[in-house]
Amino acid sequence: MLYFVRKPRHQGDREVTVSLAKLKTLEYRLFRKMREKLRGYFHVTKDHGAPGADPANLSFARFEEITRKFKKESEEFLEGGQNSLPQDLSYYVNVFKQAYHFIKEDPKQVEVLQKEYVTFSENLLTYIAKQDKTQSSNAFFFSDVLDK
Repeated sequence: MLYFVRKPRHQGDREVTVSLAKLKTLEYRLFRKMREKLRGYFHVTKDHGAPGADPANLSFARFEEITRKFKKESEEFLEGGQNSLPQDLSYYVNVFKQAYHFIKEDPKQVEVLQKEYVTFSENLLTYIAKQDKTQSSNAFFFSDVLDK
């Protein structure tokens, strides 16, 4: 958080906060986008079935379309190479794709996704690590500023 304050003219007067701003990393914004796309896709409405409906009934072809959109929008964040992520974009696209398979194997994760995204993310990472032993789960939300 950045706080913009007006300095007092006279010693003893108080500073006044005139504005504040949040700084969000590109990776944070990417995971937010991922969360919203996953929630939107796996949101179960009366049109798609009762709450807790089997995610296996949801189209993989439709999810692939959403994955392409996620990748395209994520590429826009990178602004032609002017911005960068801690991991290659393919890493984030893979995490996004793995979420589909994870939920298909464990449909109870839909509720976790909707209500507890951090827990869902941790569960997803565990799933990915089991699927691909070469994938390091400690790279998730890595920050070369905060983690060093």
